[in-house]
Amino acid sequence: MTGEFIKLPEASKVEKPREKIDSVMGFSPRAKQFKVIRILTRQICNPIRGRKEYEDKVAEIHTLGTRSWRRVESATFMLYGIKFPTYLNGAVNWFRPEFRKADSIVSFDVYNEQFQLMPAPPYTYNSHDGEDKDLISMGVLNDHLFICDASEFGCIGIWVMKEYGVPESWTKVFSIDTENEQRWPQGLYHPLRKFKNGAILMYHARNCLLYYDPTRKEHKYFKVRGSESNFEVAVCIPSFSSIKDAVMGDNVEVLNVKSSNVMDKSWMTKSRGTKEYRDGCRSFVDFAIQNCTTPDRLIYCPCKTCRLNRRHPPGLVYDHLTGGKGMRPQYKYWIYHGERPVRAPVEGSKSNRPTTGAGACTDPGVQNSSYEKK
Repeated sequence: MTGEFIKLPEASKVEKPREKIDSVMGFSPRAKQFKVIRILTRQICNPIRGRKEYEDKVAEIHTLGTRSWRRVESATFMLYGIKFPTYLNGAVNWFRPEFRKADSIVSFDVYNEQFQLMPAPPYTYNSHDGEDKDLISMGVLNDHLFICDASEFGCIGIWVMKEYGVPESWTKVFSIDTENEQRWPQGLYHPLRKFKNGAILMYHARNCLLYYDPTRKEHKYFKVRGSESNFEVAVCIPSFSSIKDAVMGDNVEVLNVKSSNVMDKSWMTKSRGTKEYRDGCRSFVDFAIQNCTTPDRLIYCPCKTCRLNRRHPPGLVYDHLTGGKGMRPQYKYWIYHGERPVRAPVEGSKSNRPTTGAGACTDPGVQNSSYEKK
């Protein structure tokens, strides 16, 4: 609501290109602190065989308001990254799918900074393998942890943990028969709210909302129009509180998206070997990540070779800009990375740039600007 944000300090384990990073934030009511958990997945190469054989997972934590990251216990149990991060009862939880055995839930206590595993609901897991795991979601439904299983054809099962942390309290609250119903799209469902009359509102991955009344066995289908790409939906409580009141310490610089759109680009004319240039490249990549809208988190690379025609992981874009390729000096207005255009279009010019995607400009009045291709 306020548009405020802060920049996190550089992690102790700096990622390399093509390394995967998962992160999630939680709050400790006891300590009244916000903490960010960061899990870096690195592929380890066998020096004898000369090939990548296994992955090393490093977990770090940062308390907002401090200047550093701290290493926490091993994250070797993180098989598939952080799926459906969910905050509840002072802990951050995410779904951990298993292969040919019962699924589980990873719980990270924000105060004690300890990981633990909790069993998922006792659904039939023998048929859940491969792509079927992508049809199971997790979240909070009316203050209870839920698992929504749409992997079985013709049925949607919703389980809730009535007492958090107690596996025996898993209860199946919905078993929706979709086989004989029309207009029930197949795919991932994410429950949003259960109403007093027993009905439930769910979001579907095909950009639609479904309202289901189990008493009448009826459902209503609401398609979200005007969107060319998939997006996510989350239930939140708006707040006008300043981030300054939530972050410990007095040395935290609080920024605002409304005033940070005009970026300092003086570093673009500096030598690539200078610290000012490298810091500028990092600020550019950070700016692009903040405005990235695609699930794969890839951004367009403005180096002299890629010329905004290719998308890469942020780490690889940074390497292109600081390496021998360097930033294209003509790219003065970062319209494909979230900056609002400040120049009028020139009629007759053409550009083959995408009009949607990670930081892509979606204003048709500036897609063919003269400063695009030189």
